[in-house]
Amino acid sequence: MERRGIFITWIFFILIFTGVIFYYHCHSALPDLCSGDEALTALRTRGLMENGHGWTPYWCGAPDLHKPPLYYWLAAISCKLLGCKVSAIRLPSVLSLFLLLVFVYLLSLEIFKDRLAAYLSVFLVTFHPLVLEQSRIAMLDTLMTALSMGALFFLIKAAYQDYFYYPWAFLCGLAILTKGEGATPVVVVSLTYLLIIRGRAFFTRAFYASLFMGGLIPGIWFVSQYMRYPHLF
Repeated sequence: MERRGIFITWIFFILIFTGVIFYYHCHSALPDLCSGDEALTALRTRGLMENGHGWTPYWCGAPDLHKPPLYYWLAAISCKLLGCKVSAIRLPSVLSLFLLLVFVYLLSLEIFKDRLAAYLSVFLVTFHPLVLEQSRIAMLDTLMTALSMGALFFLIKAAYQDYFYYPWAFLCGLAILTKGEGATPVVVVSLTYLLIIRGRAFFTRAFYASLFMGGLIPGIWFVSQYMRYPHLF
């Protein structure tokens, strides 16, 4: 019975993934950038590749530190593989939608202990208008949301094994490296949850070690930028 459930789950995600890729190809045919935010993403990615040595986003020939570079790194890799075009800039956002759906499924299954409820959660998120709108264009929100959802999943799993604090902190760090202060809610919610529900976490080594690791991931980039461009902070 368990094997059958796993098989159905794989079929379900294969169908979802096929739908995501089909959705991507439908919208990648659009020749123009769809919004000002998407245009900024494209320009910052180009500046990162041409002027920033792959480390600092640039816009109009000057360093632009309004947003951290994780999405721009992924978009730059996509451009290297597919060529510098609109569809390449959008690809990380579209693939982030699939990652988001995987974590929605895992989190729902962990909370409700029911595959049908998990499938329904994925269905509701897949066809949410805001999710569809943001994931079809080159914006940072879908990637940040996917990483935050994954962090919450591993945070709940940490109730059983302390080592799950490490992927929790790792994904929190990546979320901050995607959208900076815009990703801090997942950290605030996580710490509030631990304080109220699982206070013992604050007495474990794994928790503090994971916090250090999670802070180190975006911290290296932010400190390096502050040392080079203090006037931009």
